[in-house]
Amino acid sequence: MHIPGGFIDNLTCVWTSSLAIGALGVAAVRLRKNQKSEAHQHISAVAVAGTGAGIFALQMLNFPISATVSGHVLGGALAAIALGPWLGIYCMASVLLVQCVLFGDGGLDALGANVLNMAVVGCSVGHLVHSRLLRRTTFASTVLAGSFAAWASVLAASLLCAVELALSGTAGSWELLSNLLASHAVIGLGEALCTAIALVVILQLSKSSVGLPWRASAKVAISAGMLAMLLLTPLRATTPDGLEAASEQLGFAHLARLPDFALMPSYMVAAIPSTWFSSLVAGLLGIVTMWALGHLLGKSLRTHSLK
Repeated sequence: MHIPGGFIDNLTCVWTSSLAIGALGVAAVRLRKNQKSEAHQHISAVAVAGTGAGIFALQMLNFPISATVSGHVLGGALAAIALGPWLGIYCMASVLLVQCVLFGDGGLDALGANVLNMAVVGCSVGHLVHSRLLRRTTFASTVLAGSFAAWASVLAASLLCAVELALSGTAGSWELLSNLLASHAVIGLGEALCTAIALVVILQLSKSSVGLPWRASAKVAISAGMLAMLLLTPLRATTPDGLEAASEQLGFAHLARLPDFALMPSYMVAAIPSTWFSSLVAGLLGIVTMWALGHLLGKSLRTHSLK
């Protein structure tokens, strides 16, 4: 659901970027207030790094939802459940920044819109739905609530994406809305399944239905992400994702501007001729970058909390 350059107009770029920056500011204030809380103290730099790198790896693996359309995990709900909504927003924003700058996934002018849709709305809706459904913190209820929250977060992000494209005059509002919601309702099921699996792994490692020691969980998350990439990269769907398919069906795919600044455009290393191996190396480099950036983010928050 990464919006490429050229799909939204300048005015939409401005207001979405403003809202995204404002939300990041609010998240920073809330994080500072929560730094002394018990829940915050359990979140280590390794947990932030592992969550970010794991979500990046999951987003690399497109899965088919029809013969002509594929989807991928967004990860907003998972980030919010694992790290809390405020830190989850920063974690997701970091993933989107790496994807944009290193791989050209999403336009630089549309980065604010992508952060607003997938990080701010994805994490906020995921956290809100999960917290409202979670009446008892049992193993089953945590996983089930997380699954539905993940599905709802995908629908909310796709709805806002359709609004942004419609306000930009990219295509008719009803056609965009019905197309994106229909495809992402199915993509959301894949998101729900992946979120459920991730929560089962984390809860089993934590030995509790409430997040306690996340260090071991984060180490497994990064290892599992790398292993999934290694095993599933040859099998990942090559058909267009939900937004790309909509742009082709509704006739605005030609508006996309391919970025000329990306180091590894389309998740490929130019020096490696093999498509599969090139994509694998690019993905592993992305995971390492996300691990380093996430660790830096988590370390920075830990340092400030001690002051």
